[in-house]
Amino acid sequence: MKKKLILLLSCLIAFTMVFSFPARAAGEEGFTIDFDTNCNAIFMKNLDTGTVVYTKNADERIEPASTTKILTYIVVAENVDDLDGTTVTLTQELKDSLEGTGSSIAFIMVGETMSVYEALNCLMVQSGNDAAVVLADYVGGKVNQETGNPENLSNMDRFVQLMNDKAAELGCTGTHFANPDGLHDDDHYTTARDMGIMAEYAMDLPRFMDVVSQTVHTIPATNMQEERDISTTNLMMIPYYEDYYYQYVTGIKTGWHDQAGDCIVTTAKAEGYAYLCVAMGSPHVEGQDPTPKNGAMIDSKALYRWAFRTFTLKSIVDMEKPLAEVNLNLAWDKDTLLLVPEADVTSLLPNDVDLNSIVVSDVEKPESVNAPITKGEILGKATLSYANHQLATINLVASEDVQRSDLLYYWEGAKNIISSPWFLGIVGLFVVLFIIYLIIATIYNRRDRRKRKVKKYRKF
Repeated sequence: MKKKLILLLSCLIAFTMVFSFPARAAGEEGFTIDFDTNCNAIFMKNLDTGTVVYTKNADERIEPASTTKILTYIVVAENVDDLDGTTVTLTQELKDSLEGTGSSIAFIMVGETMSVYEALNCLMVQSGNDAAVVLADYVGGKVNQETGNPENLSNMDRFVQLMNDKAAELGCTGTHFANPDGLHDDDHYTTARDMGIMAEYAMDLPRFMDVVSQTVHTIPATNMQEERDISTTNLMMIPYYEDYYYQYVTGIKTGWHDQAGDCIVTTAKAEGYAYLCVAMGSPHVEGQDPTPKNGAMIDSKALYRWAFRTFTLKSIVDMEKPLAEVNLNLAWDKDTLLLVPEADVTSLLPNDVDLNSIVVSDVEKPESVNAPITKGEILGKATLSYANHQLATINLVASEDVQRSDLLYYWEGAKNIISSPWFLGIVGLFVVLFIIYLIIATIYNRRDRRKRKVKKYRKF
């Protein structure tokens, strides 16, 4: 009766959830939003919990434009030991490679020498393609010298190879880069999800967030230029741009060209919560004035407002709440054992979620367990879900210690022996032998009686 009631309640909850919450498009992940977006691809993740809160075409290939430079930074930082003490110099050949490309530049001069660290600032703050090629040429040449170059790759080709190797190492499955700056190339693409993976990795690198969170950076005097300031291309960090500015945004990288559209990768932190948002492939948006608007920045601002307004970290199960039960053998006073979560579980959920709507599904447990059982012993696992959104997979453990009954143990052992094939075989053999014995004894007795009868008649 108890099990039937639980089953009935589960069905009612599932039915209610199906008809109470809006469905997501097939293949999409996260929760729904109540506004339209401009970007072709979006990936948004809560960094505290790892919860993906919203996606839109997150696994479709798309050109990343200058957001490519996130991976360029990674490869440079991991292949140069001393960022401040190592210098690079822009050559005429490298500058010429950018002619006619419409490149964003940091105005590095031919023959100008600066530290790798300052070149990284030119790369990420002002999105300088001149910084991208000089850094890639240096690192590619360095690796060619250190590892040998049997493939006869140019310094630039070697660097691009390092980029693709790193992307694969990070688990990016929809990414291939053809250059370090993000200029258009049919063989240059990524996905919003992959870009999120790369950005999250970069955020843990020393000095990365210090670089990308700057609105203005001062380049020290070089051999060819006086001290000068460079400004960020990320208008979401500049209060003057009211359409885009969001006070909690810190970094990371913008991108744009005709084929890619507007792109931006950002992170924001407020009230103890941190998010990463990748917004890519937006056409320019028409505003109230003739100046076109950056659709990726508009989307990112709206998504951050939605996320910070919508979600709270909630405790969804605690260690004292039974989630399942399992049949128990060899215990004297009970025949079932309650299973509880191994630990308290928290999850990022909409503020208005009723915790009773959390569904326990895909419970994996044995049909029965044998005492003795130790409290906390892992005996199964289960999945927690909300509105078809998987929240967590947890271990189920014994809720208490259970002692073994020696009487039941030995009785169970005796039953096992009695029911075992070899025991039955022996018993069967004895039965057969006994039957044979009876048959032989019967035959012998009959013969013996006949003999005695014959002897009796002979006496007369």
